[in-house]
Amino acid sequence: MKLKTRTLLAIPCLAAFLAVTGAAHASTINGSVWEGASHYPNPLSPTAPSGPASATFTLSNAGDIFNLSGVTGNGTYTIGTFLTSGGDTVNFLSGAGVAGNSLDNTVFEFTGYLNLAPGTYTIHHDDGMFLYINGVQVIDSGNPTASIPSSFVVGPDGTGLVPFQLLYAEVNGSPAVLSGRLGDLAQTPEPSSFVLLGSGLLGVAGLVRRRLGV
Repeated sequence: MKLKTRTLLAIPCLAAFLAVTGAAHASTINGSVWEGASHYPNPLSPTAPSGPASATFTLSNAGDIFNLSGVTGNGTYTIGTFLTSGGDTVNFLSGAGVAGNSLDNTVFEFTGYLNLAPGTYTIHHDDGMFLYINGVQVIDSGNPTASIPSSFVVGPDGTGLVPFQLLYAEVNGSPAVLSGRLGDLAQTPEPSSFVLLGSGLLGVAGLVRRRLGV
C-alpha cells in the first residue's frame, strides 16, 4: 500500500515539475542597443560597449534567426522598426523610449543559444558585424560597408546546443541590414528555476506523506 501511495504522490509532483520546466524555457534572443556608440567611419569594436545600454529587450523570432532591415522614408528608419522588420516581436525590458529614435550610429548586441548542424551559414550585413559561437569568433567584419555576405562553417565537432553573441553596428545611413540564418534558435533551461522547483516539490511531497502516514 505504501509503495502504491508513494507512486501516486510522485505522479502529480513529476507532472508539475515537467510543466514548469517547460515554461522555464525561453525561445527568445536577448538584446541590447547603445545609441551614439559608434560613428562613421569608425569600425565596430569586437566587444560590446562598456557603458550602460540605452535599451535592453527580448526578440521573439518569427522565422529565421535574423531578417532585419531599416530604410529611409516615412519615419521608418528607427530602432523599433528595424527590430520588428523581420516579423519578430520585441519586448523592451528597459529604455523602451528609444524605439522611435534614429537607427544611425547604434550598436546592437544579440545573445542566445542555437542548435547547430554541420554546414555553411551566411549573414548579410550593412554595416559591421562580429559573431561569436561558443566564445569563438567565427565572423570578423567590423568595418562600415554596403550589404555584404559573411559566412562561417560548422563541422561535425561544432554541432549541438551552443551559445552565441552577435555584435552589429549601423553607422553609415540607410539602409541597415542584418539578415540570415544562424541555426535553429534553441530553447534554453534556467537551472536556478529547476533547483528551486525541485526543492519545493520534494518538500510538498514529504509534507503530504507525513500527513498520510505513508
